[in-house]
Order: sequence, then structure tokens, then C-alpha cells
Amino acid sequence: MKVSAPGHGDVVALASVYWMQRERVRVEGKERQVLTAWFDPARMAAPGGEEPSTIRFDCLVFTGATLEPSIAEPGQSVTLTAALPSPPEPAAPVVVLARLPDGKVLELVPVGSGLYRARFTVDRRYPRNDSAVTVLAYARRNSEEGRVRKAEGAVKSAGFWDARKPYV
Repeated sequence: MKVSAPGHGDVVALASVYWMQRERVRVEGKERQVLTAWFDPARMAAPGGEEPSTIRFDCLVFTGATLEPSIAEPGQSVTLTAALPSPPEPAAPVVVLARLPDGKVLELVPVGSGLYRARFTVDRRYPRNDSAVTVLAYARRNSEEGRVRKAEGAVKSAGFWDARKPYV
């Protein structure tokens, strides 16, 4: 993608589409339906400045996840926190889920600043010394609350949520 603006240095770089939606707009007095897309944000710099213009790649991409405590015994409660920064505009509501080692799925709730959190209890049936927790996010439908089973079914049928595949 190439981004240009008067009084700024151009940037030519790869960019990702992180959100698409249909919108209704008025064009020459007629209402039309269009597809609107948002790309990774461009940071424009002054021409000839020390820093070049760049494109950020950190919107709607997991930037970290933690378990607290990081080592837990069966029966112990654990807090899972995942970082998923969102763009300032448009609002990008998402559902964030975690698949536990036993295949159980739980929803992480937003706690602010792009962080999502859930608590669970370590089950005695989890493999000792090597348990994987898989985290997944998808777009929430029309800002409605709750999970979208149809979206989860599509992800699962594509093989991305198979409990027998700990890593994708």
C-alpha cells in the first residue's frame, strides 16, 4: 500500500485489512450500499525527518498472553490475560475465547486497554508439565453481546479450533 499526504513523507509498505463492513451512503441523492475497509494505520513523518513514515501492524493482533500464576497445581485457580489492541476508530467489537487442555471453551471479557481476561481452575486431568491453552478472537456481530456460534462453527470446521491440534 502507498500512503501520501501533503507535507509528509510517503510510505510504501505491506498493510493488512483489519476490518470490513457494508455501509449505506448517499451519492448524488441516491442511497447506495458500499463496502468500507480499514487498513493498518499509517504514521506519517515530516519529509527529510529523522524517522520515516511507517505503517503499524499491531491492530487486532494478539500481542501477548499471560497465565497468573504461570505454574499451577490441579485445583488451583488461574487468570488468563490476552492483549489484543484495537484501533481507535472504528470501534471493532470482538469475541475472545480460550480453549483449555480438556477442550472446554471459555470467553475472555474485556477489562480495558485492549486486555481480555478469564479465570479457570486447573483440572487434574490436564497433562502435567505441558498444557496448551489456545486463544482465538473473531469479530462480534453488529456489536451484539455474546458469542456467535455460527462463526465458531466455521473456525472449527476449518480445523483451527481442533482440540487434538494444540498449535495452529
